[in-house]
Amino acid sequence: MEKLLPRHAEIIKRIDAEWRLKMEDRFAWMKEEEEAKAAEAKAAKAAAAKTKAEEKAKAKAEAEADEEEEEEEQEEPLESEYEKKVNSLCIIQENQWNKGEMLINMAYMAVIGSSYVNGVAAIHSDIIKNQLFKDFSDIWPEKFQNKTNGVTPRRWLAFCNPALSDLITETLGTDAWLTNKQKLAAKIKDVTGVDLDVNTMFDVQVWISECQPNADVPFRTNYRIKRIHQYKRQLMNIMSIIYRYDELKKMTPEERAQVTPRSCIIGGKAASAYDMAKRIVRLADRVATKINADPDTNKYLKLVFIPDYNVSWAEALIPGAELSQHISTAGTEASGTSNMKFQMNGSLIIGTMDGANIEIAEESGPENMFIFGVLEEEVPKLRQERVKEGFPTDPRFDYIINMIADGTFGSTPEDQEYFKVVADDIGNMKVGNDWFLVAPDFASYLDAQAEADKVYKDQDEWTKRSILYTAGSAKFSSDRTIA
Repeated sequence: MEKLLPRHAEIIKRIDAEWRLKMEDRFAWMKEEEEAKAAEAKAAKAAAAKTKAEEKAKAKAEAEADEEEEEEEQEEPLESEYEKKVNSLCIIQENQWNKGEMLINMAYMAVIGSSYVNGVAAIHSDIIKNQLFKDFSDIWPEKFQNKTNGVTPRRWLAFCNPALSDLITETLGTDAWLTNKQKLAAKIKDVTGVDLDVNTMFDVQVWISECQPNADVPFRTNYRIKRIHQYKRQLMNIMSIIYRYDELKKMTPEERAQVTPRSCIIGGKAASAYDMAKRIVRLADRVATKINADPDTNKYLKLVFIPDYNVSWAEALIPGAELSQHISTAGTEASGTSNMKFQMNGSLIIGTMDGANIEIAEESGPENMFIFGVLEEEVPKLRQERVKEGFPTDPRFDYIINMIADGTFGSTPEDQEYFKVVADDIGNMKVGNDWFLVAPDFASYLDAQAEADKVYKDQDEWTKRSILYTAGSAKFSSDRTIA
């Protein structure tokens, strides 16, 4: 860096030097305590050596003792706790994996140089203060604040959902939601060729990647609109769709007629070098191809993968969604703003206690959400236990993993091998580690999905909850965030 940006390096070194002096002064008490203890230890050692010398009758023993002392004096001194503390807070630090190489900690430089450090959701702010930057938070407790993200209602409600906007400002109880679903269904039909029944629940989860779309289904619409990342657990959503499909296949026609039909919509983009994300996209496409073509079940379940997902798509998807999925592993989502947009438009949420979901539950009522999963404080221990042999997994999880691994949704032998990598990553602890805890959360996720199906059949209850979602969204305006 010094060769490429010499002036930048010079400035950073100066900032670091001045900061180091402040930290040395702040923790001088540690140095004084260590020096006092060292002096006491040295005096005690000297006294012991003197006593020992007096007890020794032979000069040889005394000489040996002198040699031992000389050897001890030549030992390289260890880094004191004071030095460790000061060094740990400096901007320029030694690379722990490559001794002698010095690195610039950009996060520390940002904290030191900023007037305020904001988390973007309550849980995110707690993690920043108590884990990531705890020492800095102790130094500057007033610097660390929470600024939960917000979205502008002018775009995500008034502009993209004028019918609901009119409903809020004029009356309550109008049957205006159907228009949004019809518009969304028409757009999906136009782009993908898949027919969605507007009488089904629209269930949405959207990301970002390139894949051929596939899906046509009548039922609840459940949305997930995000970039594809393992911590967002789009794979768990796909697994639940596979489970639903398999259950439908086992039912009689009469039993199928009693289920809540669902149209599942997935959208998002995968980073070009993110191999696992690309595998998940292909899996979504292959699952959609299979279930949408099945005449036994496609009246009750369809899956659409939105091609080239973008904001224009979001403006159609969000007003038309009835159930949206925000299912990241607890403690991994800083905040999220798509959940706010769906809430603002009256879409119910199935999700974990992560990111802004926690505050949405506070505003709209946790009893009105479909909450599942382990809590953030449980995650570290579960990650350690998950990789141990004998960790208990739900039989439904194991069954779906085997379906993915054995090529059930592959159209070619290459697909089977391609998807086995996905299955092994979360199902075979000799290969993967299920870092984002799909297995531990899968059973409670299916329970939450079943509860959503049940509530959807009571449209008065669903509508009541939808109204409470919109009514509780005022806190999440970006006007408040930047005020």
